[in-house]
Amino acid sequence: MSKGALEQAVKVMALELAGERIRVNCIAPAVIETPMTREFFGVIGQAAEATIRGQHPSGLGRPEDVAGAAVYLLSDASRFVTGTSILVDGGYCAR
Repeated sequence: MSKGALEQAVKVMALELAGERIRVNCIAPAVIETPMTREFFGVIGQAAEATIRGQHPSGLGRPEDVAGAAVYLLSDASRFVTGTSILVDGGYCAR
């Protein structure tokens, strides 16, 4: 629910700020392998971890995957991109 609210807020802000030539976008990552993720997996157990991993067709993401989306949004290559959310989820939402 919070991702949906954020995505709607991005659309509204993009429209409000377009006249100022300010672009507003967001990045929506799936589960990313971080120390916090490893700690979480230690708490929930191997069976739950296997379920989560099985739901991600391309495996879990790495911080570099999210960073790549951020670099794109900061570059001139995305100069005509505003009001959108970039999914960085390795196919999670496509399933």
